[in-house]
Amino acid sequence: MRAVSHQNFGLLWGLISITLLQLTHWVPHHLIATSLYFLLVLIGSAIPDLDQPNSYLGRRLKIISIPLSTIFGHRRFTHSILFMILMYWIGRWTVDHTDIQFFYIKGLLIGMGSHIAGDFLTKSGVPLLFPLTKKRFRFLVTFKTGSIKEHQVTTVIFIINIFFILSFVNLI
Repeated sequence: MRAVSHQNFGLLWGLISITLLQLTHWVPHHLIATSLYFLLVLIGSAIPDLDQPNSYLGRRLKIISIPLSTIFGHRRFTHSILFMILMYWIGRWTVDHTDIQFFYIKGLLIGMGSHIAGDFLTKSGVPLLFPLTKKRFRFLVTFKTGSIKEHQVTTVIFIINIFFILSFVNLI
């Protein structure tokens, strides 16, 4: 998926997750905290493509992107379950050793998960079980990255996001 598609998909996942978290009353009630959460979801939605030096985040963090690309290549380690587990444990460690709340780590993780799920919808798929196998998994119905179908899916997700946002501010 393209970066804009990943951001739209990530925003949708963030909106769904914060809706579910509100049901458990496990969400800050401050606009700044909620805004920071969504910023982290959007950043998280770009993180798996750090293994691609020409990606949105890769161009800005070449010091990380180039070594990741050299060692693993694109859509391998950073698109796997192992990567998500590692990021979870880094997040847990961060929470245990700083004043950062796990709520914010969830934002990053949800964004990263949305990225991998988005690439799961593409013809290239994702190597969920890397490094155990290089097999790529994908959904039954897929589209090519950058295709008209991707644009259509992104447009539908954008409309759903607008609906969610408007419902949050009670405009519909």
